[in-house]
Amino acid sequence: LIALGAVLMGFYVRHAARVPNPILDLKLLRVDTLRISVGAGTFYRLSAGAIPFLLPLMLQIGFDLSPFQSGMITCASALGALMMKFAATRLLKRFGYRQLLLVNGLVSCILMAANGLFTRETPLLAIFVILVTGGLSRSMQFTSLNSIAYADIANKDIARANGIYTVMQQLSLTLGVAAAAMALDMSQLLRGHATDLVPADFSFAFFVVAAAGLLAIPQFYRLPANAGEAMSGHRA
Repeated sequence: LIALGAVLMGFYVRHAARVPNPILDLKLLRVDTLRISVGAGTFYRLSAGAIPFLLPLMLQIGFDLSPFQSGMITCASALGALMMKFAATRLLKRFGYRQLLLVNGLVSCILMAANGLFTRETPLLAIFVILVTGGLSRSMQFTSLNSIAYADIANKDIARANGIYTVMQQLSLTLGVAAAAMALDMSQLLRGHATDLVPADFSFAFFVVAAAGLLAIPQFYRLPANAGEAMSGHRA
């Protein structure tokens, strides 16, 4: 299936270069802000997309909590995400896209890895605080990525740019679940083909997906200091 997908992708790249109005216009990826937002955003969303899959599983299977208890704890991330929406615009104006994506991206990956340090003895309050903070950080990163993607796109091309960005957004979130599942299987394999999931398997998976998110940081570094300044209001 992967090989077939690669062949079909090659056919589409050739097709998109020949027709005047392709559904996904790959020429738009020549715009630095869109290309970096799509490329770096893929790695970051892969990591973030794994969290809603791994966290409830760890709490229920690894820590033997009930679905209700797990749901009450994991909703902390959503609370953090909602809280950040009130501050995102001001933070972008104060620090600009490049600085926020770099620093907040690093902090966000560290907080995702911190989920792998949870144990049965970790106080629920500590878990709640880390999850709220992680939700704040991920929401800020998503807001920055979603807006800078269109910072340098002409009005006439926004609809086509949105097609590329939306496809990659959904694909990367789905890949996050697949990557997390593969990491869990790999951890079981390293433990000698174990069939049961234990907390250590989830810790390994959290560390793996957080490391994948760090691959976005060098791409954010390539953004110019004044990237997206017309949208953020920040003057480098």
